[in-house]
Amino acid sequence: MKIFTPSHAREISTGIFALLLTVGISIFAILRLISAELSPWLLLWIMLPLIGLPLSSVFVYRLFGLITAQYALDRNGFYLKWGLAEEHIPLARIRSITRLDRLPECAGGQAAILGLARSFVNPENGQELEFFTAGSPKNTLLLTSESRMLVFTPADPVRFLKTYRDFTHQGALQRIKPLSIRPVFLATALFKDRLARWLLPSGLVINLLLLAFLILGSSALPENVPFSFDTAGRVQLLAPANRLLLLPLAGGLLWMLNFLLGTWFYHRKADPILSYVLWGAAVVPGLLLWGAVINLLSTAAG
Repeated sequence: MKIFTPSHAREISTGIFALLLTVGISIFAILRLISAELSPWLLLWIMLPLIGLPLSSVFVYRLFGLITAQYALDRNGFYLKWGLAEEHIPLARIRSITRLDRLPECAGGQAAILGLARSFVNPENGQELEFFTAGSPKNTLLLTSESRMLVFTPADPVRFLKTYRDFTHQGALQRIKPLSIRPVFLATALFKDRLARWLLPSGLVINLLLLAFLILGSSALPENVPFSFDTAGRVQLLAPANRLLLLPLAGGLLWMLNFLLGTWFYHRKADPILSYVLWGAAVVPGLLLWGAVINLLSTAAG
C-alpha cells in the first residue's frame, strides 16, 4: 500500500494559532470573572468562554483531521482518512482521477478552511462533491466514482497519479467492500434521534438558567458567600459573590465533555445506551450546582 499525505504545515500552524487564541481569550475572561464585581456587565466575560471554548473544540477536531489526513492506494482500492471520516473505494468503481485546474463553481471558490472538509452538490451531474484538501491548490486532484466525487490534495500529485495508473494496470488482488463514514456530530443524523434531542440540550439549559439567575439577581446577592467549610460544617473561607459564576461555567465544561464523549461513542456505532447515559448524566452536575448555589446563598443570608 502506498500512503500519501497533504502538504498541510501551513493549515496546522494556523489551526494551532487559532486554538491558542480562543483558549487564551477564554482563560482571560474566566480570570476576569474571578476578580470582577458581580454585575450585568459580566455578561461579556461570560459569553467569551461560552463561545470560545466550543469554538476551540472545533479547531481541535480540524487539527485532528489535518494530522490524521492521508490518501492511500493499493491494487484493490483507494482509501481516504480525515479525522473521523473514512472512505474506501474499489479501484474498479473509480471512473477517473484527474488534475483539477480550478474549483467547480458549486464550491464557491473555497474548498477548505483550516482543514475543514466540506461537501457540495455538483449541479452538472447531481453527485455529491466532497473536499478533503489542504496545502497548495496546484496539488488538487478530482476522483470520480460511480456514486461520488472527491477532491483531495496529495503533496506529490504526479507520483499519486502514476501509482494509480500502475495499480490499475496490474489489476486487483481481491475485492474490498466500499466504505463511507462521516462524523455523526457534523451531520443531522444525531439530531434525528428523538431521545438525543431531549438529552443533549437538557444539561446545557440547566447551566444557562443558573447563569441567568446569578446575573439577573446580582443586585440582591450578598457581597460575600461561603466557599469552604470544615468537617463540622463551619465556614472556613468567604469569597466574593462573583465566584458563584464559576459554578455554571464548570457545569458547562462538564456538559461539553459528556457531549463529545457521548457523540464519539454514538459515531462508533457502539451501544447507543452508553451515549444516552453520558448525555443524561450531564444533567446531574447542573442540578447539583443549583443545589450548591442555593445552599451557599442560604448560608450567607443566615
